Amino acid sequence: MNSDVQNQLTKSFSSAADSATQYPQHAARITAGAKDWFLAGADWAHTAGIIAILLGAVIAYFLFHTKDRELQLLDQYHAEDTTGSSPTRRPARSQPTLRHQARPGYLTR
Repeated sequence: MNSDVQNQLTKSFSSAADSATQYPQHAARITAGAKDWFLAGADWAHTAGIIAILLGAVIAYFLFHTKDRELQLLDQYHAEDTTGSSPTRRPARSQPTLRHQARPGYLTR
């Protein structure tokens, strides 16, 4: 096979089928080669997916809180919210005043 056929095999399986019609004497080898490349690509895609899942599991295990720590944080946040002991607490905003009396059917401030 020449390099033109090999380049077409790496592009897609359909272009390999087109090449097989152009070179009928090599049709079986062309389609077999395209199938091998396609399956090798699928193997690489599966491997990349498995690596991504494992990496995500490792990140989640080491960087996210455990259930007990999450419950402690929720208790801490609740205590800060109810006692007002948070040093970064913002002052409460006052309600906006209406400029004029709202008429039924109109939403104005």
